Amino acid sequence: MDKMIPVSCILLVALVLIGSLAVMTATGSTATPQYNKAAYVAKQFTVNEGTYKFDGMAGTLKVVPAQNVVSIMGVGALAAQAYPDTYTFKISFDSSHAGYGNRAGMILAESITPHTALITVKNNKVISATMDGKWNMMTEKPL
Repeated sequence: MDKMIPVSCILLVALVLIGSLAVMTATGSTATPQYNKAAYVAKQFTVNEGTYKFDGMAGTLKVVPAQNVVSIMGVGALAAQAYPDTYTFKISFDSSHAGYGNRAGMILAESITPHTALITVKNNKVISATMDGKWNMMTEKPL
């Protein structure tokens, strides 16, 4: 009977670990330190880019891993899988006016506009950044 308790504990711990692994696999969790740093770099790049900086709405920014996509610039999650320390993120947010970049001095109609960016980070540097398939976030010019 005394041996039954430790065996039960070991089985319980094993089941918890297996369950945790199954949840991580099902949700696609890739939260390594490198991944977290790359996600931070992508987010900071976005919040400092002209469109979000001009009129991005606080509380609407979401960062998720991009899967099975390739950006207009030809770099994306499919290509990034072949390169270590390369991650592509899909970042979405709303802005309070239509358009891209810094629109200071322009006459703008107020219109909540959703945006989706694809940001690829390699070795903690942004190597590709497009928004809505229309805007090069690196040069802040239309594609």
